[in-house]
Amino acid sequence: MAALATAAAFAPGAANAATCVAMNCTFTPGDDEFTTSGDTIPPITEAVSATIGRTDIGSGIFTDIYRFIVDVDGVGSGGIITTLSGLSTNIDLLTVTINGKDVPIFGQGTDVESAGISGFPIMAGMLNELVISGTSAGLGSYGGNLTFTPSPVSAPVPEPATWALMLLGFGSLGYTMRRARRTSARVQFA
Repeated sequence: MAALATAAAFAPGAANAATCVAMNCTFTPGDDEFTTSGDTIPPITEAVSATIGRTDIGSGIFTDIYRFIVDVDGVGSGGIITTLSGLSTNIDLLTVTINGKDVPIFGQGTDVESAGISGFPIMAGMLNELVISGTSAGLGSYGGNLTFTPSPVSAPVPEPATWALMLLGFGSLGYTMRRARRTSARVQFA
């Protein structure tokens, strides 16, 4: 569903406390609702995992936003699921999006709903937002797991000065080989 980063990789001044206004909350890596593990120290070279979720959501419509930035390109995957331990804990998911793209919701209108996505591209340096909106009957909760896998590192592209030196080297090698052929053609053995 999304990728993750530590608070250190999170650019816009991450605080370790969730920002909630009425039924709208924003979480960043390091908050109790957004814990990360794996390769969380930039530069990220291996997979990162996160656990997200919220409990005891009061009755009414809520929107939770999980924000993060990673320092390399890669792909994100994951899912969330609502839990039910009584009628007052029911949550109905309205929408789940990652960077504005809808994530499919399964079991909508039933006691337990889920949403998930895999292979979603995550770009380096971009602010990513996972947005979960729903209706809580009171004391509702949901949870989920997310993973981020960095793209394989590609070979670096040489700078123009390096290209110039390489071309000069190839040119010199070609000239030397051509000259060697001419010289060997003049030498005759009896």
